[in-house]
Amino acid sequence: MLDLPHTTTVYATFGTVFADAGVLRTMIHAVQDLDVNLVVTTGHGVDPNSLGVAAGARGCSAIPPAVPAAAKMQRGRVARRFRNGVGALAQRLPQVCVPVGADQFVNAERIARYGAGIVLSPDARTPQAVRAALLSVLQDPSFASAATRLQSEVERMPPADALLSTLLAGK
Repeated sequence: MLDLPHTTTVYATFGTVFADAGVLRTMIHAVQDLDVNLVVTTGHGVDPNSLGVAAGARGCSAIPPAVPAAAKMQRGRVARRFRNGVGALAQRLPQVCVPVGADQFVNAERIARYGAGIVLSPDARTPQAVRAALLSVLQDPSFASAATRLQSEVERMPPADALLSTLLAGK
């Protein structure tokens, strides 16, 4: 587990494909004066040094290319996922979603529709908007309740290999 000073941890990532240093800087600036651990993973396309914030600065606990999944979710209260949100939902974490490509837009809309998070459109990527959405998700217990309800659905999902076997068998 990561050794983090605050009880609330926020995890921000685009995954490995859609890294965007500008949007990551926006996320960092949105929480820089909050008493939260911000764990940012950059993927391999963004140099952590380009974000302009030193790891360990208030509100920013880690800026590595990758952090083991268990460590980043273990103390989380909210996940700011910019990819597929199923991993965060499996941990009962509500989300602030800022989709940037592929299926992220569809997944983000579903998360919002079920009440487990808030979606910020590409034109709403300001530190103020991110901060407001994050504080809403942290302070309104309905988001965590919805994420908990969705967790049970995630747990009932068949494993990918079983689903693939079924599809390949034509059943």
